[in-house]
Amino acid sequence: MLDRERIENLLLREFDKTYIERGKRYLEEKRVLFVSAKEEEDVLVLRGKVRGNYRNAYFQEIYIDEDEIVSNCTCPVGFNCKHVVAVILKYLERKKNERSESVKYIERLKKMA
Repeated sequence: MLDRERIENLLLREFDKTYIERGKRYLEEKRVLFVSAKEEEDVLVLRGKVRGNYRNAYFQEIYIDEDEIVSNCTCPVGFNCKHVVAVILKYLERKKNERSESVKYIERLKKMA
């Protein structure tokens, strides 16, 4: 399974800085409407839906392995765009929140013992 640091490093290596900043902004503006994640062998597959400008919705399909990120988006750019960045960042945010909740749950269980 890919860890957060590896995915962040791939983002920085493979995406234009401008798209990363715009993707962050889209995440902050809550434009990511949907994200699904599935592990297929050694590949993380993300699918997303992001609201673009003028309320258009674009769909993303993203494949992440140890070496690269391969993506498609229905926007005019077509791949490795701000919409793809926003979906990846949303996935990482969600995983961080899940881990945080798990830690809190384990701590509550320990207090009960």
